[in-house]
Amino acid sequence: KGISNLKYIEAIMDYDNPDIETVKSICKNNNMDALLISKLTFIRHITVGKTIVGTEVDSKLYDMFGKLLVNASHNTLSDNTYRIPITTIDEAVREGTKKTITRIAKEMRTVTMN
Repeated sequence: KGISNLKYIEAIMDYDNPDIETVKSICKNNNMDALLISKLTFIRHITVGKTIVGTEVDSKLYDMFGKLLVNASHNTLSDNTYRIPITTIDEAVREGTKKTITRIAKEMRTVTMN
C-alpha cells in the first residue's frame, strides 16, 4: 500500500470546480488511481530590513471515479513550518507542497482506518 508510482500531468483546471469528467479521463488515460489538483498562492511579507516569501498550497485528491477524497492546505508563513525564514520562491513552493502532501497522507491514513 501507499504511493508506488507518481506521474506529473500538466493540465489547466479550475481548482474550485474541476470538471469531474476530465479528472476521470486523466486517470483512465494515464492508468492512475487518483489525481492531485493543486493551487499555489504566492505571499510576500515585508518586515524591517527583510522580505519573507511564502506560499499557500491548496490541494485536492480525487479518486479515478472523480470523487473528492481529501482536501488539504498549508501556508508557509502562518503555519510557521521553518525556523529560518524562507527567502526564495523555490524554497517556499517546495516547503508548502511537502507539508500539504504530508497532510493529505495523514488524512488518508485516518480515512482508511475508519
